[in-house]
Amino acid sequence: MVHVRREFFALTRNGPAPIAEEALRRIAALYAVEAEARGKPPGVRRTARQTRSRVLVANLFTWLEAQLARLPARSPTAEAIRYALNHREGSSGSSTTGASRSTATLLSAPSARCA
Repeated sequence: MVHVRREFFALTRNGPAPIAEEALRRIAALYAVEAEARGKPPGVRRTARQTRSRVLVANLFTWLEAQLARLPARSPTAEAIRYALNHREGSSGSSTTGASRSTATLLSAPSARCA
């Protein structure tokens, strides 16, 4: 999910993109969980990811699927959503050590607007 966030950010550059903006808000919520967990012991990070991030990720993908059903198949927003959905598997697990390949990967693309 390295570029999922970047795909939605790119859509916002040319004007209003309500679905992309909402996706970025939801991804920002995941960033907040990661920021709170950063520097804490692995067990605390793991618990935060299992209790908070996992739910946010599940809700994000459920919401993305609902949005995709409403959009023309070849729209740029639909393409960004399909990209995210195709990378879903890498974003849903969590490590037993508290290391999060999943959420960190989902959130790794830099963006000034999503802070």
